[in-house]
Amino acid sequence: MEIFLKFLLVSLANFLVVSSQVVKNCKSGNIRYNCEECGMIRKKTARIIGGKQAFDSEWPSIAYVTLRYNFDLEINGQKNLFLYNRTCAATLINKRTLITGASCYEKQITFTYNSQVYTVNVKPNNYHPTIESIFNVYLGVTNIGSIRNGKKNAGLGVKVNIEKFIMHPDYSEENRLNDIAILRLKSNVEYSNRIQPACLPNSQIKNYPTKTNIPVWAGGWGVINSRGTYPDTLYVVQMSLLPSARCSLVLPSMLKNWNTQICAGVMAGGKDTCKGDNGAPLFIKDKINNVEKYVFVGITSYGESCAKKNRPGIYTKVSSFLNWINENSAFVNDNQSTVKTTKQPAIISSTFSSTTSSFLKNMCFDGFDDGFCDECGKTFKQPNVKIVGGIQAVPNSWPSMVFIKVFTVFNTQFYCGATLINRDTLLTAAHCLPKYGSFLPTVKAYLGYNDVSYVLKGFGTAEGIEVNSQSVKIHPEYDEDTFVNDIAIIKLAKQVQFNEKIQPACLPSSRTYPDKINLPVYAVGWGTTDPNVSKNIAILRNVKLTLYGKESCRTYTDFNIDIQICAGELAGGKDTCQGDSGGPLFFKDNYNNEEKNVLLGITSYGQGCALKNTPGVYTRVGNYLTWIRQNI
Repeated sequence: MEIFLKFLLVSLANFLVVSSQVVKNCKSGNIRYNCEECGMIRKKTARIIGGKQAFDSEWPSIAYVTLRYNFDLEINGQKNLFLYNRTCAATLINKRTLITGASCYEKQITFTYNSQVYTVNVKPNNYHPTIESIFNVYLGVTNIGSIRNGKKNAGLGVKVNIEKFIMHPDYSEENRLNDIAILRLKSNVEYSNRIQPACLPNSQIKNYPTKTNIPVWAGGWGVINSRGTYPDTLYVVQMSLLPSARCSLVLPSMLKNWNTQICAGVMAGGKDTCKGDNGAPLFIKDKINNVEKYVFVGITSYGESCAKKNRPGIYTKVSSFLNWINENSAFVNDNQSTVKTTKQPAIISSTFSSTTSSFLKNMCFDGFDDGFCDECGKTFKQPNVKIVGGIQAVPNSWPSMVFIKVFTVFNTQFYCGATLINRDTLLTAAHCLPKYGSFLPTVKAYLGYNDVSYVLKGFGTAEGIEVNSQSVKIHPEYDEDTFVNDIAIIKLAKQVQFNEKIQPACLPSSRTYPDKINLPVYAVGWGTTDPNVSKNIAILRNVKLTLYGKESCRTYTDFNIDIQICAGELAGGKDTCQGDSGGPLFFKDNYNNEEKNVLLGITSYGQGCALKNTPGVYTRVGNYLTWIRQNI
């Protein structure tokens, strides 16, 4: 299910480029490199074959993992000390959480010594008080030669300690199903040009990625040739995401579940992951806020041989485990030393190449734990709302409609809608005003407009007036993950004069207003009219929709009829979409025997645009009348 907010990111500005990585703002408000941008670029067996060496810091979310297990074994009455070594890879998703394969940790090891086969359970002992003490994790490394040579430092990277190893409870060692685990760190890592989190898939898109036969990238330090050579430098290989049927011949005796696994490789052979790459990430390229990023879609699990013709590899599908990841990942707060777990959606959705119009929500459990997400986070969410199936509005027929341009602390610009309710107050959606740490965005409001083409081109005003914001106030209980309480107030720097183009909207008379359903309602906005095109239109449009009850929005697990409204057309073809976020949902009613437009809802989010049986979700303005009055 694709959940789209309804604002549109239109441009990026003032960003740093460090080692080919787009980097954004930090909690302090200073622009430097240790901040919150995800997805930066800079198998029984699994390795990188047919790939090439990565540039230094090119893949800052990939971690090198070693397992060193010392144990005593009595043989012929004599105690012998053994050392078991294993290497894996993992992926950083926030300052305190990495994702790897459950197969990286083996509960039992079998080996031959003096022609005798022995099996040992891997568990805490005199050398290792916990399972976690077996792991050694290195972040920010590309060349691991010094680590392999026994040096204690990680060169230009850092070695981090593991607080908790969490294996998926349904992991099947026999079939490698649910081959995923979490490595929770003891303390936060500092982001740098060498260390950055990966973007997770959008939690609302089922079976992400939704297409096959697209390029994917795998990276690791596993075997790179038939001679079994392990490289000192990270290797990366480009392959293809393949239909599941292409993996039907890969170890056919092993059960497979294509709801939780991905098939990737090259059917002609020659390119693959291999031994030593277990737990390594599989990425696809996608766009987040019009910036191309690598999205973490798979975890290297197993394969049959390496780089063999007609034998692709099997990878764990990350999108199938987002709820489990959210529930078990560390919630990061730089002001606290304790680690909490919190349920927050991962990541990240956006326009998938040229497929669906979806928003890549950067990973943040806090994926961008400083309180901002990045789009893989918390930062830039691209909701999906536009006027689809509507018509151009008659000029000045919606005089309370306001076009707003939102500027984040990075000077990133978003376009949203808003509604004038008095001479200096606008209502909009909270998700239109992304907050980064303690920094709130600023707003330019354009009132009295029907055609915003001059504004979109950056030429300033033409037919209406432009007013700066004095302050913005987001509802204190707004939830960035579920979009509950998705409402905000913008106070203008000056009062506006009412005229035929500029008039305030009427507010509802009660919390439950209106008390009936199946009524006609009207949505207004400058959002895109094509779900596959993330671009605002210049001429205001309006669409007539139907007000539904909660049953029509049952596909949204967090929908709450007491504070939200369900509206659209069950037959499809009419809806709001990208760029309409924050705009109004009106209901025509009689006030003092005169028909008026009553502000019933605020455009919040939806699944796709104008799809059959998928109405949109709007914030119920009547529920917030007391809060509005207290803050205007």
